[in-house]
Amino acid sequence: MAFEIPDVIEQIRDIKAIYDMNDKINPIKDAENLEKDLFTGTATRQGIARREKLYGIIPADTDTLEDRRFRVMAKENDRIPYTLRSMKKKLENLCGAEGYRLSITENKVEIRVALIRKTMFQDVTNMAEHMVPLNMSLDCSLLYNQHTTLGKFTHRQLAMYTQNQIRNEVLVNGD
Repeated sequence: MAFEIPDVIEQIRDIKAIYDMNDKINPIKDAENLEKDLFTGTATRQGIARREKLYGIIPADTDTLEDRRFRVMAKENDRIPYTLRSMKKKLENLCGAEGYRLSITENKVEIRVALIRKTMFQDVTNMAEHMVPLNMSLDCSLLYNQHTTLGKFTHRQLAMYTQNQIRNEVLVNGD
């Protein structure tokens, strides 16, 4: 133990547990993590877990820290009333300025999300379903692979994929 404690007090189980815990604490690392945990974008696993518990978010076993941060940011951006400006701001915060396309007609909202990770797409869809008025339909889909993306592949490379994969998945050039 790092601290001097009298033998009489050391025999008390609760006091001993407190002193043992103090030996495990690293104040420098804890201070760094505390500073990182102030903001969702830099939060550690512990900070994200605390926010998830606060918002009632249950992370999937396969979620990365970035997926979990994204989901928490989506929840933190949730403010009422919903306006076109607030929807654009949320989409920009979640997807980036060039990461989505939004078009609104009289009774339909169309959102196209750039293909980065499918888990992000589901989070954007959930946010949009929450924001779009019930008297409007929502069409939320992926910005599919464009010809310029596919032009980097040979026909032989593309033959390894199904049509659905070519349209919807992130393709990796085998070169």
